[in-house]
Amino acid sequence: MKFAKIMLYLFLISVFGFLCYFLLIFFELTWVYNMVIPLTGTIEKWLPGFQEFATYGIIVAWISALLWYVLAQWVFKVNKFSEAGKRLVWGLFTLLALLPTVVFSIIQSIESPLQEGFVIPPLIYLLNFIIAFYVPTLLFSPSSFKYAPIPAKLVRRW
Repeated sequence: MKFAKIMLYLFLISVFGFLCYFLLIFFELTWVYNMVIPLTGTIEKWLPGFQEFATYGIIVAWISALLWYVLAQWVFKVNKFSEAGKRLVWGLFTLLALLPTVVFSIIQSIESPLQEGFVIPPLIYLLNFIIAFYVPTLLFSPSSFKYAPIPAKLVRRW
């Protein structure tokens, strides 16, 4: 039973990563296409760079979520449940997953500034982070560390 639960959680973390990429391909690109006007060039030339950055951000967030799960499940040891104390480690993984959001937003604002909708790409990068990393770690962290994500005590009841 425990092995099935572990595999299910790993599968669900991956589902969130693929869901995030699906949203990027089918919804976010259309949204950006209609909301953003590049300062130079056309949206058709600007959009592939945005899609590439968004894809890399999703991959980094997804891998960070999987790595958090694997380390929390098989590497970190817990002697006493109340003293698990891995919120700092989870926070470091959060920063790692957020890093592409910040870096790609800065790169994109320098390389291809926008005339209108300049706040849209960073918001989409942040949304991708939330879907690919934050929600899966909030919902599917291993039971020994299920309260490591910040509001997990309010959300996790299983």
